[in-house]
Amino acid sequence: MDASFGEPLAASKGNLSYTGKMISVLTLTVCWRSTVDAVFFAYVLRSYSRTNKYTAAILAYVLGAGVFTVAAAPNFARLFKRQQEDEGACPNLDT
Repeated sequence: MDASFGEPLAASKGNLSYTGKMISVLTLTVCWRSTVDAVFFAYVLRSYSRTNKYTAAILAYVLGAGVFTVAAAPNFARLFKRQQEDEGACPNLDT
């Protein structure tokens, strides 16, 4: 059965490599569209303001917020691994 828009990607063919390829194609499409939008926005902003300092300020803000988010976010992989280890160590405490 082929995947339709109503089905989740993982259930489309039962093949994780197929799902990974589909997700990476979708990610590249979204990134490409976002990049084109950003270039057009920068061009319009430049034509209105006659300077690139506003575009540079927006770029610095976005990059700074991204760096801060990465630095402030906890290591979720380590937290989930520790949770799985803790749950596996004491499986019968509820009974």
